[in-house]
Amino acid sequence: MPTLRLPANMTNGKVALVVGANRGVGLVLVTALIEYGYRVWGSVRPETMLDESVGDLRNTGASIVQIDYTNEETISDAVEEIQKSEDHLDLLVNCGGVNTKPREWDGGETVERSLSSNLPIPPATQKLRVREATDGGRLSYRMAKAALNQQTASLAVDFREKNINVVLVAVHPGRVPTRMSGGKGHDNLQASAKGMIKIVEDLNRQTSGRYLNYDGSELPW
Repeated sequence: MPTLRLPANMTNGKVALVVGANRGVGLVLVTALIEYGYRVWGSVRPETMLDESVGDLRNTGASIVQIDYTNEETISDAVEEIQKSEDHLDLLVNCGGVNTKPREWDGGETVERSLSSNLPIPPATQKLRVREATDGGRLSYRMAKAALNQQTASLAVDFREKNINVVLVAVHPGRVPTRMSGGKGHDNLQASAKGMIKIVEDLNRQTSGRYLNYDGSELPW
């Protein structure tokens, strides 16, 4: 992976957790955050610990924890592990998620898997059955990301009303070539990571609740 030449003095000593850190956007963000001076924790799913991509993550210098959003015990264990070394967390980046093949909609399992890997909410209690997706493709993945965006916007409102000093934004990384996208995408991964970190560095209470493109422009909900 090419090394990002980014200014290393923008931050120093901040702590970040990147969920879904061993491939694609997550791995590039880990690399960039470390070069910006962050101490970075990266999470991987327990079943991927033997994947060679975990070695790529380890080579960045990030600390590794195991998180599976469908298993609350892994989340608690990861928090406990991080708290052994850190007394705070400055940045949480959710790059976790699963994709599905187009029209893979024979039952509700696909929807539950996508939702539970994107959102810390209970799986859907009703089965959703779509017999044919003629033009959407990967609908469960898109539904999950839309739900994640709405959760971000809603929590931002709640935190603002309760004067909780946490800033939440949804960020579109662009159409970048990753394994999940089958290597397709016209946006550059390194440019995406650099842009997203610039967004992080500029965050304030007024930014909270917005949907931003990686270049900093605001996107409509």
